[in-house]
Amino acid sequence: MSVLSDIMSYSMKRIVGLRIDVDTLRGFEKGVAPLIELLKHFNIKATFFIVTGYDNPLRAIPRIITERGFVRRLLTLQSSFRYKSLSLMTRLPFRESIRMIEDNGHEIGLHGNHHFIWQQQMKNWSTDRIQMDMSRAGENFRLHTGFCALSFAAPGWVTTSEFFLAEEAFHFEYCSDTRGIAPFYPRMGKKVLKTLQIPVTFHRLARSSLLGFFEPSGCRLFVLQN
Repeated sequence: MSVLSDIMSYSMKRIVGLRIDVDTLRGFEKGVAPLIELLKHFNIKATFFIVTGYDNPLRAIPRIITERGFVRRLLTLQSSFRYKSLSLMTRLPFRESIRMIEDNGHEIGLHGNHHFIWQQQMKNWSTDRIQMDMSRAGENFRLHTGFCALSFAAPGWVTTSEFFLAEEAFHFEYCSDTRGIAPFYPRMGKKVLKTLQIPVTFHRLARSSLLGFFEPSGCRLFVLQN
């Protein structure tokens, strides 16, 4: 049975898929372990999409100018700016997080090689360049998990036509590269691609707080109390 048919077979039930992106060294150091404990408390399984290459948050500084609300989000992450460009693979928190995610029965997906470079430059890449970057990330993933990634999530939801064509070569079971309301197969002109997309249907916590859905302090309090 395909992933899409699995999803559609539960169409009459209320199903929530939880996606967690880990794309900074601080995320591996400080975020994975408490999130896993929280998920364990509520008996919830999630998919952790991980970056396997480099972390260099300072590359995000131009987004202060180009993205509305980015300064507020930046201030909540200010302590992570002590890191320069670092290889995540060589760091103990990265390797420990991989084992922790696997040991607790969560799914691990691929989130690229370098989150910020992808966000800033990928739209100018050719299909071959995109495949090279994804292949490098995928090989790092395989080295540390022992298996090939079965799913992919484009960093920052940044995609192009060249990207969707490049992604076809990896034969992922599904990808989560977009925002939307329901699973779908991308269409390029008259051609329907074979890689299933399961889009994100809700805003990230940081974005939700900017939209007034909740106060960040209330969210932190909930996590700490539970």
